[in-house]
Amino acid sequence: MRKILLLLITLIVGLAGQTAMATTKTYVFEGQQTDQTQFTGYFYNEASPSTHYNCTPSPWTYGTTGSISFTLADGITLTLSSSTNKLQYLADEGLFAKGEATLTVSGGSTYYIYHVRLLDSNGNVIQLDANGMPVNIGGVTLCDYLNTTKSFSETYTNSIGFKKIQISYATNIDNIADDAYQGSGTENAPYIISSTSDLDLLAKLVNAGNDFSGKFFLQSADITYTHATNWNDANSTENNYTSIGTNDHAFKGTYDGNDNTISGIRIYKDGGLNDSNLGLFGAVKEGGNVRRVTLAD
Repeated sequence: MRKILLLLITLIVGLAGQTAMATTKTYVFEGQQTDQTQFTGYFYNEASPSTHYNCTPSPWTYGTTGSISFTLADGITLTLSSSTNKLQYLADEGLFAKGEATLTVSGGSTYYIYHVRLLDSNGNVIQLDANGMPVNIGGVTLCDYLNTTKSFSETYTNSIGFKKIQISYATNIDNIADDAYQGSGTENAPYIISSTSDLDLLAKLVNAGNDFSGKFFLQSADITYTHATNWNDANSTENNYTSIGTNDHAFKGTYDGNDNTISGIRIYKDGGLNDSNLGLFGAVKEGGNVRRVTLAD
């Protein structure tokens, strides 16, 4: 039998109360080929190797259309599926979804999935382009994601091989900022905003219902959004930014830009119902304060 080490998964768990806000668990996938086309496999926690999280179905057939899934600790499920192409198993590169395969991570009824990364064997993050092709490796998050349906799903149109995946999840959206940002949100230790992904996550958290009342944010550097058109291009439909706050979910914390600049924001107004509450912040209400930040370009 050929024994194959395929995949490490690091789960970063945000928990409420007195429990540590981030718990890291490393899982190792071990698989074996039972014949020329059949494979079995399971995950185990490095800290507790006797507990196995088995693949379903088991065995599964190399190069077939369908899905394979694992139920991990805390009921988090990882599924790779393909309805039109084939799932493949690659000994040298790791578990790999062949063409138009969908990776789904679900938190069930308990956990909000808000951060998912694929990594190579060296722990570098794999960045994908709009067509699902790897374009570079190193320090780029695959997805900073928050969905109130408590799941993450991404479809890849090309072959993706990966050995590690990082999944961040929490029981409540109010707990996510403590895990995702440097700082603790107090006036003396504000949450630090230093990148477009930090701003994008803030928009997702506020728009999902966390108003950050009594919390403080500090922008530590200039932030630039990549854009393809000029800000005054009347024919542009470019949209690369989601405003922080809505009529239903306004921002009520303090955002201090620290005299830094945010540039490159593009928001498309289509003349419809969604043309209100647009800008860096879409809605700031009771107790909210935005100061010392410059918008440019």
